[in-house]
Amino acid sequence: MIKHFNQFIAEAVEDTEKLSHLEHAEDHVINAGEEGAHHAARTLVGVHHAILGHKTPVKVTTKYDGAPAIVFGTHPETKKFFVSSKSAFNKTPKINYTHEDVDKNHGHSPGLAAKLKGALTHLPKVTPPGKIYQGDVMYSHGDVETSKTHHSFKPNTIKYSVKKDSPTGQKVGKAKIGVAVHTEYKGDSIANLKAHFAPDTSDFKTHDDAHIIGTHTKHNAAEYAPEARVKFFSHIKKAKDAAQGKDFSHLDHPVRDHVKTYINATVRSGTTPSVDGLATHISNKHDAKKALVKTPAAKERIEGAKQDMLRHVDANRGAFKNTLAVHKHLQGAKNVLVKALSKSDEFEHHIGGKESGPEGHVAIVGSKPTKLVDRGASGFAAQNMNAGGIKQSKLKEDKTNTPKITFKETGGKKKFAVHMLVGGKHVGTHEYDHTTGRSTAEIFPEHRAKGYGKLLVLKTIHSATMKGNHFTEDESRTKAYDDTVDSLENSGHIARDDNRLYITHDGLKHLNKHIKKPK
Repeated sequence: MIKHFNQFIAEAVEDTEKLSHLEHAEDHVINAGEEGAHHAARTLVGVHHAILGHKTPVKVTTKYDGAPAIVFGTHPETKKFFVSSKSAFNKTPKINYTHEDVDKNHGHSPGLAAKLKGALTHLPKVTPPGKIYQGDVMYSHGDVETSKTHHSFKPNTIKYSVKKDSPTGQKVGKAKIGVAVHTEYKGDSIANLKAHFAPDTSDFKTHDDAHIIGTHTKHNAAEYAPEARVKFFSHIKKAKDAAQGKDFSHLDHPVRDHVKTYINATVRSGTTPSVDGLATHISNKHDAKKALVKTPAAKERIEGAKQDMLRHVDANRGAFKNTLAVHKHLQGAKNVLVKALSKSDEFEHHIGGKESGPEGHVAIVGSKPTKLVDRGASGFAAQNMNAGGIKQSKLKEDKTNTPKITFKETGGKKKFAVHMLVGGKHVGTHEYDHTTGRSTAEIFPEHRAKGYGKLLVLKTIHSATMKGNHFTEDESRTKAYDDTVDSLENSGHIARDDNRLYITHDGLKHLNKHIKKPK
């Protein structure tokens, strides 16, 4: 059965207790049918009212494209100030109380270690006692460039600029570290911390060395013209009309996962989703999986699953067409708001020298967060790929001096780690536990934007298969990891069977093209 929205969102909130994957507004209809569609519409209308300054239960925050993500504050058990990367939530967390701890836990990544040491030195000067927060490092010592009129920094894909003589510019000019704080955690141990989105950062002290960037969106700075409001409500009405009283039981089927991956592919390519396109997507994915297996029985099983899905799509063409229509109009309404909010903070944004908006926003109703990100060809996601982030489709190659890529594996059959080396230098690690499905991947900050992330994930999926294991998609994955997997799937380098991922023949060719063969 299609999940009731309260059931779905309760599971989503449980998943996001440690800030895992958040859902796009328009995807709520795929997850929870009519209830999901109406929740998405209510959330978007709440954002509309927030922009206009009306009273609304919806909080809106700005997503910052920073790196690395850090968790910091007073450890609930030791009562000492700590800083950690996202590894704070590992089964065996890496907690840093001193610079020596940073060297021990992260010495293999000098860039990350330097950021963590800067956080340990300066964040205790401003952090409220007894509190724990998560945020993204936007800049630290040596990262800020200064022109005649602006300070600027580029922690990841987006370059942020601010006028030197503005209040924020003056803070940037003095600070040794800047952190965009988006979450507060509460709990009596690291293991049971609960996330509280959009925290009040007014409790932070003031100090020239530490710049705390609040993520609450400044609605009054949004550019929301009357004609944009008309367009917004036109999309909302069409979405509600298409969802009202409809039967969404056709999504109670394995096809549902393919609907989401198909839409991911179309929004990135700028094409329009259709029922025929969905059928082609399903067929191609299963054909790619068949090419990976050798036995007739395995090929027959995959072909049978494909035909079952295609029959289901054909028998419910009208219902799938309607679902895609609801999704389209929710996405259209969301994009109107995203555009309106693109000028709502004090920073200017550029990607590859071209003006852009921020990464996106998050709308929070109670404890239920929803992503507001332009996923289309002109949005941040596509520009991020084109700018050459971890999600780019090809490695940047210097044919005269291509670095040698090798992999080293540690651990056993069920729980292992793949370490990536480029020119003999350790650039990242992907840990996988088949028993729990837990997957943690990281390309160290100083080696990002070179295409290494996709190769590391490909190699780990392939290693799991060679060990006789299924590679299960981790539900607590990060945004960067999630986008990397989406990109690999869209490019045909991996295939999906429910929540299991497999490397395709094209994926194996891509991997082998770049790695150094053993002598």
